[in-house]
Amino acid sequence: MNPDKITLRSHRPPMVPSDDRPLATWRDWKRLAAISLGYLSAAIWPRRWDGWLIDRMASLFLLFAVEKVKQLANLMGQVLGPAATGCDLLQAARHHYYMRLEDAWGRIRDLHPQGWEPQVEAEGLEHVRQGLAAGRGVILWGMFFCGSTVTKAALWRAGIRLVHLSRADHGAPSLTRLGLGVAAALYCRAETRYLDRRIVIPLEGSPAYLRELMNLLDSNVCLSIAGEIAGKPSVCARLFGGAARFATGAPVLAWKKQSALLTCYVVREGRRRYRVVIEAPIATDRTLPRDEFVEAAVEQFARRLEDHIARHPADWQGWHMADRISDLTDPFPAGAARRESLSL
Repeated sequence: MNPDKITLRSHRPPMVPSDDRPLATWRDWKRLAAISLGYLSAAIWPRRWDGWLIDRMASLFLLFAVEKVKQLANLMGQVLGPAATGCDLLQAARHHYYMRLEDAWGRIRDLHPQGWEPQVEAEGLEHVRQGLAAGRGVILWGMFFCGSTVTKAALWRAGIRLVHLSRADHGAPSLTRLGLGVAAALYCRAETRYLDRRIVIPLEGSPAYLRELMNLLDSNVCLSIAGEIAGKPSVCARLFGGAARFATGAPVLAWKKQSALLTCYVVREGRRRYRVVIEAPIATDRTLPRDEFVEAAVEQFARRLEDHIARHPADWQGWHMADRISDLTDPFPAGAARRESLSL
């Protein structure tokens, strides 16, 4: 990998007619076996011993994953470059795997009625409330830190009803009937308990969901959208000296509906302790033409994301999206080449 050039690539799945999908792959069976075993274990395992169990699982994993830890630490160093100066990347890599194991166990707990009960501190809720008070809806442009349930749980506990946009293959090991119909459904169920509603982007790419999102913003909801998804349309922005493509749905919706556009991320503070940070609104001139507004908003998102990854490398889950981190041989694009069609 060239450490000076990285790209976040789209992992949009190919469109496969539902009738032609195979039943399952070995990854589907593996995922379902892990969920089943975890579900049964959580049913009998005392909640007060969760920390001890996660410690043991992490110790066992790290004992046999020395090379994986080294590879992740090397990747962190290559991507972060000078931003990694003074950071113990091996320790950051170990903490990253611990965080992922804790997140996986929390998802299993959330399949049970009582759910996962980590300590979560929420900063910046006033930005959400101020945006809702304006009456034009709020868009939370989320960054992929510490899993996908902690932010949703924090807002739910604060009494804020959240609508979330996700893909039809969210949590699916593969695009099979078992992967989409069972594994993905169980994966999403851990999040759905904290949501007022989930809007799904269909595999075939039908834009009908966009009208639903705009209607919801008209009714003044809080809508969460993942920020690091490099879908279509997209805009290119610098990230650690390279280039990354970011989907433009969140800023386009914010421009069209004049909704508050907030970024948010999560920091793991310790065993089962998290801090959700909701940042001040993206400060972009709303009188700009749409394409200029979107490019400026994506640039601000990229700058914030870069800063948070550099300060909290162990908490960013993007390291394992291997299809999004790779060499970029073309120079950073300029002008119109930076963006694809932004029609909505």
